[in-house]
Amino acid sequence: MSLLAVLLGVSFAFGSLIFISTLDRAFSAVQSGTVSDVVVRQAGVRSGQGQVDASLIPRVEAVPGVAQVDGQVLENGVYLLGKNGEVLGAANVPGSGTNFHNGRAAGGLPGLVVLEGRAPASAGEVAIDPKAAAEGGYRLGDMVTIVTTGDNPVVTKKLVGLVTYGAGGTPGATLVTVDTATAQKIFADNGNVFQQLWVVAKPGVSPAALRDRINAVLPAGMAALTGAQAADVDASTINKALRFITAALWVFAATSLLAGGFLIANTFAMLVTQRARELALLRAIGASKADIRRMVLLEALVIGIVGSALGLGCGYLLARLIRGLLRRFGYDLSATPLVVPWTGAFIAAALGVVVTVLAAYLPARRASSVPPAAALRDDPTPVERSLRLRAGVGIGVLALAALALAPPVRARASTNVLLAVAIVLALVGVVVLTPVLARPVIRVAARAAGLLWGDVARLAGTNALRNPRRTGVTATALMMGTALVAMMGVFAMSARASVDQLIADTFRSDYIVSASYGAPFSPTIAERIEKVPGVQDVARVRQGGAYLEAGGQQIQITVAATDPVPFLDLVDLHFDAGTSADWRGASVVVSRTFAQEHGLRVGRDVTIGFLGKPYAVKVAGIMAQSPLAVVDVITTTQQFNAMGGGPEDRLVFVSREPSAKPAAVRAGLVAALGGNSVVTVKNQDEFAAQQREPIDQLLRVIYALLGLAILIAFLGIVNTLVLSVAERRREIGLLRAVAMTRGQVRRMIRLEALAICVLGSVIGLSTGVLLGWLLQRSQANRGISVLDIPWLQLLGALVIAVAAGVVAAWWPARRAAGLPPLAAIATE
Repeated sequence: MSLLAVLLGVSFAFGSLIFISTLDRAFSAVQSGTVSDVVVRQAGVRSGQGQVDASLIPRVEAVPGVAQVDGQVLENGVYLLGKNGEVLGAANVPGSGTNFHNGRAAGGLPGLVVLEGRAPASAGEVAIDPKAAAEGGYRLGDMVTIVTTGDNPVVTKKLVGLVTYGAGGTPGATLVTVDTATAQKIFADNGNVFQQLWVVAKPGVSPAALRDRINAVLPAGMAALTGAQAADVDASTINKALRFITAALWVFAATSLLAGGFLIANTFAMLVTQRARELALLRAIGASKADIRRMVLLEALVIGIVGSALGLGCGYLLARLIRGLLRRFGYDLSATPLVVPWTGAFIAAALGVVVTVLAAYLPARRASSVPPAAALRDDPTPVERSLRLRAGVGIGVLALAALALAPPVRARASTNVLLAVAIVLALVGVVVLTPVLARPVIRVAARAAGLLWGDVARLAGTNALRNPRRTGVTATALMMGTALVAMMGVFAMSARASVDQLIADTFRSDYIVSASYGAPFSPTIAERIEKVPGVQDVARVRQGGAYLEAGGQQIQITVAATDPVPFLDLVDLHFDAGTSADWRGASVVVSRTFAQEHGLRVGRDVTIGFLGKPYAVKVAGIMAQSPLAVVDVITTTQQFNAMGGGPEDRLVFVSREPSAKPAAVRAGLVAALGGNSVVTVKNQDEFAAQQREPIDQLLRVIYALLGLAILIAFLGIVNTLVLSVAERRREIGLLRAVAMTRGQVRRMIRLEALAICVLGSVIGLSTGVLLGWLLQRSQANRGISVLDIPWLQLLGALVIAVAAGVVAAWWPARRAAGLPPLAAIATE
């Protein structure tokens, strides 16, 4: 069992390291293959944003060291539809559209490569990536349906080729290429312009040197970046999304290793007790204390080495499983082989070995202190030490956790940092106190069980309390797991409830129109919606990446834009300061939290940087909470147009006339989409469900963590009960000799397991609910304003944990019941 615990911890740690290394390799290859030696774009924008006029190409071509310049049209909201009308590609990843060009990628790598057929050469032709073609069942010569953000959002073109970037393209996203003139028409909608210039350096010219030369001739507002710089900017969003997965894996690894450490410590403590006579005999024939200590630690070292070796193999398999699952969530890394970092293998294995040896250190010290005279005793019994010191330490650690959240301390440090410290200290304090809490919790449980099973239940409770340290340590793995699950469960359910309340309190519209994955969509859709019979008001929301200057810093933000008049009729912003009448022209409204963090107030002038240019705007109002996800700053459509914002919409709020029939209006809205299956019409309940989906994904991770906690607790209970049965062999034999039946013995062992599970679950769930409440309160100003404790799910976790304990007791109970009474009470 100890071996399996080490295996689990090392496998999660090594799987995490393989996954991180594979991500680095995949995105390094993709990024270098989808950018040129030097990229020219508007300053401060990402790929697909901004505009570069074609007249700039000759100026860049004239720079010494430039071998080739291609204008590149890029659109990150382009989708391919299968023959059944469904969107192709992995979920949650917007497709990419570009014009075909033959420039090399950074470092001499191939850029766009035709794998089959030819490149598109006229307005009616298209080339797509081979994975999308296979998924959609397309062959060369077929007509392919494309959804864009342009004025004609749904177009059909003939498939003439299969193309990809030489280094593999974008993981999970589909790739659509057309000729340059067509790309400018269906992607850009604005004439002879590009999103960036693809610049190839001559042999021997470094990208950094060429970048500097090009920057010297560029007009204000334009910037040249090396391919590596451009790739880092473009990959930041993906890396942020995948960071959650790696963090979850490390939580699993830490939970496994810590719980495994407790299991190992418990195992060796029991083994030392059982082998007291053997160890004393070794002392009597000349073994020193150091010899005994080394012997026990060597056993732990062997378990650590073997468990770590097996864990490395399982970690590799885990990484393969994660890579397969990722494709379902939108990130296809199948083109990149798993990267096995040997340094990471050493780190993971070292963690397994070190944790195992450290866990065995105290039992080893205890073993070395066994006196030689213990060999003369028939049944040596260890002396139980008082739990007063443990209680004092545990209470002290909990006091430190409370101190970290005291107002004077919070005024001097980051709330999030202090909260993290408090959570860690609270968990440590509860771990230390678990053996102390074992007595009252198990006594109550034993009395309740005694009403059903009488003396057998009371005897089981007495056995569980015989060694509260052992019982507490066995329950610790389950306690830690259930505490983390309850904490994150309370937080996640509070987030869900907060989303529902925000939409119910803020949105007055009957329908919300949006694209999958939050992608932009054609403004012509809103124009058609305005003409649908029965539609009363329409409010359009656009958005873009920007920065806001405050306190001498440039803060990266997502700025939204809308026309205040219809928007405020359909969305209630709940102004804390300022009025809707002041929100017009060059002005913004900001959320309360954003204003507090950056010292903003109504009437203050601030600077917004958009597409590389600064714009002065006035803070017209402070809203209690932004109704738009990841948006804290909302400006007017007038100002957004003045800054050069794109025409694509992100959301369209729609209300119907009171006399209009809901079904007829909705049908008209769907028809206004023009067959664009990427864009959907939702009522408030459906839109709320869509916003809750990321939280639901977090809940699935939480349930997986619960499963891991129960698995490790299962191993610990089996391990403890098996060793306990061996330790109490004579006692069980005496009970059988005085008429206890096999069934009663089995029931007694099962009830002991039940007591351990109740102890771990009750303490863990109680601690987790308290920590979840603290976590929710810390984020109340950021939108998690509603506390929702999922009592039903917590009760389900308790039932599952108890059931697992009963199952874990099956083998030890069977073994105990099978002991022959006479053989059990026999002495050596």
